Amino acid sequence: MAVALGLIACQKQENIKFDKTASQGIAGTYTGIWSRTLVGEGNSEVGDGSIVFEATEDPYVAYITVTSADLGINRAGLVNVSHADHGYVFYNNSTSDASGFGTRFSGRVYKDGSIDMQYSVEEQVGRFKNLYQFSFGGNKQ
Repeated sequence: MAVALGLIACQKQENIKFDKTASQGIAGTYTGIWSRTLVGEGNSEVGDGSIVFEATEDPYVAYITVTSADLGINRAGLVNVSHADHGYVFYNNSTSDASGFGTRFSGRVYKDGSIDMQYSVEEQVGRFKNLYQFSFGGNKQ
């Protein structure tokens, strides 16, 4: 039995090769529907919008711009990207809100060109701070 376990542990690992870097592969324009929900209230608004990824020199970093004229969304910044079984994942987990996406956001781009993204942002409304959850679903153009 020890010999069998040793043989299994010594199997050659497969090197996965991609035809594009994650930054190049995710690049493009995705159009769809944005949703903004006031957390705790359940009030939601929807509007047309887009996400645009631009490749950078770093194979695992892209520039992202999200917009929706209907909901007044216009944010941009750098995003970490990587290959995944289903296509690509993108995310940020930062202590800074320099991009306007809040400190965390994430999403997926699937092999069929569909995309989803989520992020939360706290916004000052009068004397209150409201937490909004944003989500996007769409397709690559």
